[in-house]
Amino acid sequence: MKNLQTFVIALPLLIVSSLASAVSVSGNIALTSDYIWRGWTQSAGGPAVSGGFDLSTDSGFYIGTWGSSVQFGDAATSDTTEMELDVYLGYSTDIADNISLDVGYITYTYPGATDANFDEAYIGFDIYGFGISYASGMDDAADYAQVSYAVDAGPGSFSVSDAAAEGYKRWFVSRLKLLESTLEDREYLCSNRFTIADICVSYAIYLAGTLGIEQAFKPNIKRWTDMLFEREAFKKASTYKFEPKT
Repeated sequence: MKNLQTFVIALPLLIVSSLASAVSVSGNIALTSDYIWRGWTQSAGGPAVSGGFDLSTDSGFYIGTWGSSVQFGDAATSDTTEMELDVYLGYSTDIADNISLDVGYITYTYPGATDANFDEAYIGFDIYGFGISYASGMDDAADYAQVSYAVDAGPGSFSVSDAAAEGYKRWFVSRLKLLESTLEDREYLCSNRFTIADICVSYAIYLAGTLGIEQAFKPNIKRWTDMLFEREAFKKASTYKFEPKT
């Protein structure tokens, strides 16, 4: 319900903002050896799959969602949830040269473990590479403050060579072993139903075809991806052609 309320409040603001500025959509996916958040593992020290989508405007307003598999190893939650799903909205802008502001609101939800859900209002500044942020927990949730520093390695520092691409292939194939075993007795990755985890990881599998490593897909992975790729939504997305406005 909080997710719905968040969207109901945010959408009019985003729509009004989009009338005067362009809207962009972005996404992200990840397969990590451990999901660590604020110094604590959220996956019981094990691997996790995650991904999200963001809708933003040139004026600085944004709204998005992000999800991840979780395993807390806590009887109060581990038996009832295997997923975290966050919804957030906010505003980000440059307020001076090398100084930016980010302010927003985020809802953390854990399907099946409603007692673990909580909200935060947050504000952050980036000042010449130094990040200062503060999150205020709602309904007795803990507050959190963070200070960080970002290093710009310069343009071209992360260019991908043939050797790096080959190294990534080996890394990716090694992670397929985990995915294959996870799907041994499951139809879907989390909660025994279709979730954002299936979307994110299957998209990575789909892109793996461009690296020529689809031959490494084992039976469970192939069964799972064949099922997902037959979904009407995937067929529409895979045939969609973006035509920029002129």
